[in-house]
Parts: sequence; structure tokens; C-alpha cells
Amino acid sequence: MKNRLSDFFSPARNKFVFVLTKKGVAHVIIILITVTVIIANTRISALRAETLGQNMIISDLVPADLDEEVIETIDQPAQKPISYLDEFSSVSPKSTATAIVDDAAQVAITETSGAVVKPTLTTTTSPNLVTRRVQYYIVEGGDTVSTIAEKFDISTNTLLWENRLGERDFIKPGQQLTILPSDGVSHQVGKGDTISSVAKKYGVSEDSILEYNQLVDASAIDVSQILLIPGGKPPAPPPTPVPTRLAGTQFASGPIPAGAPAVSGANLLWPTSGHKINQYFRYRHTGVDIEGDYSSPIWAAQNGTVEYVSYQTYGYGYHIIINHGGGLKTLYGHASKIFVTPGQQVSKGQTIAMVGTTGRSTGTHLHFEVIVSGSKTNPLSYY
Repeated sequence: MKNRLSDFFSPARNKFVFVLTKKGVAHVIIILITVTVIIANTRISALRAETLGQNMIISDLVPADLDEEVIETIDQPAQKPISYLDEFSSVSPKSTATAIVDDAAQVAITETSGAVVKPTLTTTTSPNLVTRRVQYYIVEGGDTVSTIAEKFDISTNTLLWENRLGERDFIKPGQQLTILPSDGVSHQVGKGDTISSVAKKYGVSEDSILEYNQLVDASAIDVSQILLIPGGKPPAPPPTPVPTRLAGTQFASGPIPAGAPAVSGANLLWPTSGHKINQYFRYRHTGVDIEGDYSSPIWAAQNGTVEYVSYQTYGYGYHIIINHGGGLKTLYGHASKIFVTPGQQVSKGQTIAMVGTTGRSTGTHLHFEVIVSGSKTNPLSYY
């Protein structure tokens, strides 16, 4: 078999295969095939789109009556001419032009010869979408009451009132603050409260409370409900009664407790009968707070002259400053009763007042300060 195949392909015995093995003949064949392909492609590209595919087998399977052009249309309502010059009532144009609005392109084309006018599209926000909810804020490092108030566009007083803070109170990182949506106060409805009584308490109108809280009428409130009072201010605290002045140089009624046991020496006397310290001398707390009650006397720490007596309802509350000479002074704060007057000479251990909780105070105690040449120092360094 092998020998037979060899004989067939042998150029000497098969002239046809021998011719094909010539290089020139192979080149001619390739050129003819290329020309044929190019001519066929040229004829196909010259066909019209309408006749393309008519000579194909599938064209014989499609009925002739389906060979028609289909045009799709969309029904649109009649376009109404709109004049955009109506928006500018202050402008008096020389001629009136009407325009047809193309909703898709948001342009207006004048019917007469004129410019193309683009309508002014404005976006409005409904006033009912204004946020009227209470928010909560966690204090971060570097925050102050004023910067937080500015961040939420409310007054500093609003922030202080809502969080029961005084003007001298501090905030610290991690502390949560309640943020009202606008300036004012909040009020928890109590038994017997009415819209009228609440409005009168905070100095606002009834209508403002109803409108802001979206209440149907004045009866639509429940006990424990929280109302927001826009523009409201907390009522002023009741005035603290000033002690009645008695005969001589004594203030306050009732007997004056006995003074401290006789003590001599230049050191300062411990100023009250209690010895438990609730708060020590530190930054922004310029004295020591000594625990006591209304029966605890306050004694002069050293001989001196009463330099100042005040009946404040804030800060130190009822307090006394005694000048001991040589640049040394002592201060006694938050008293409930005071038994001395400015200019009065006092002796070491003399009862000058009674412990109390007047001013900015959270419980009965004596706030005691030592002042040397105008600077407040740690009182415990004198004991």
C-alpha cells in the first residue's frame, strides 16, 4: 500500500500533482480566490436595504401582505401656548411673544420669529417639612456650650435651660445634651395644666404653642406630654426672702449658736463643726466644700473685719468675706443665715452664719475659701 501511494504522488508519474507543486501556480490560484471574494462583497454592499434578504430562502416563507412599513406614533395632548413674560410683571416688553413648552427638553420655542426662551424652574420647600424634633448630641473634645448652640442654630440660653445647666457649669466629652429644634423651652404637661396656663408661665401666646406642636385645639394635650414652647423663657425663680434686720448689728431671727471652743494661735480655725469634705480645691473650684446641715454653725477662721456681706440667689448665695489683715481674707459661702454686717469686727471662733444651700448649690454645705494677696489658695495648706 505504501508503495502505491508513493507512486501516485510522485511528480514523475502524476503530471497533475506535479503542476500543483510549482510555486508560481499556487500564487495564481490564491490571487484568483482573493479577487472572487472581493467582487462578491462589493455586490452585497451595493444592495438596497429594501431588497436585502429577498433572495434568501426565508423570504419565500413570509406572506407578501406582511411586507409593509409600520410607523409607530405617540398621541400627545394639544400643546398650550404659554407666555413666560407673565412671570416678570415689572417688565413691560415692546411685543408679546408666546411659546410652546417642550417638556422633554424643558425649553420654549416661540411661535413667531423670535428667540428660544428657557423657562425658569424653581424648587420650593414646604414649610411643613421643617424639622421640629428634639435631637441629642454627645459632647466631643473642644466643645463649648456656645459652639454647640451655634452648630444647631439655637441660643446659648436655650441649651442651658433645656439641660438644666448654670452659666458657670461645665460640660465634658461623652456627656449627652438635649437639643431643641428652635429657641425656647420644653414643658412636660402636668396634672391641671392647660395651654393657657403653660403659655402664661413661659410668656408666649396660646396660638404659638398650638401651631408649633400641631395641636388641633387647646384640649388636645395629655399628662406627661412634652410640649415645645417656641420663644419661651423659664419663669424667674421666686425671690429669696432677705433676713429681717434685728436690733444692733445682727441679722436673721433666732438665737445665735455659741462660738467655737477657745482656740489660740496664728493658724486658721476650722470654720464649721463638720469635717467631711465633699469637694476639694482644684481647677475651677477655688475652695473646699465642707458637709453640714442647717444646724451647723459657721465660725470666723481668724480675727478680722467683715469686709463684705451678700444675699445673692446665685453663685455663692448668702456669703461673707472677712479681712484678716496682711493680705489674708476668708470667704464663707451658701449660708442659710448671716449674723454679721459689713464693717463689724469679729473674733476667731465667733459664729458669723449658719450652713445652708443658697446660690448655686446642690445640698447644704459650707464653701470655704482662703484668699492671699488677691489669689485663691488651697485652704487645707493652713491646717
